[in-house]
Amino acid sequence: MKVVIKDLWETGRQILAFDGQEFGRPKSIADLKKCDNVVVGDKIPGTGMYEGIVGNSIVFIKPMAVRHPAGGTMYVIEIML
Repeated sequence: MKVVIKDLWETGRQILAFDGQEFGRPKSIADLKKCDNVVVGDKIPGTGMYEGIVGNSIVFIKPMAVRHPAGGTMYVIEIML
């Protein structure tokens, strides 16, 4: 299983999604650690973020709960810029 960086609708936010799946997304750091092209480091104290490598990119990631426009809550892993 691999993940890619995708845009979250047209909000300007970037999230991680499973490659080749339109709606499949890792919901937790444990899900993310199972992916082939990801290395997740330790949690950064006081921030809730993790440092990680996704493909060839070094990124800061954070599990988030976002509201879906149609209602309900989605759990995603957001790329923090």
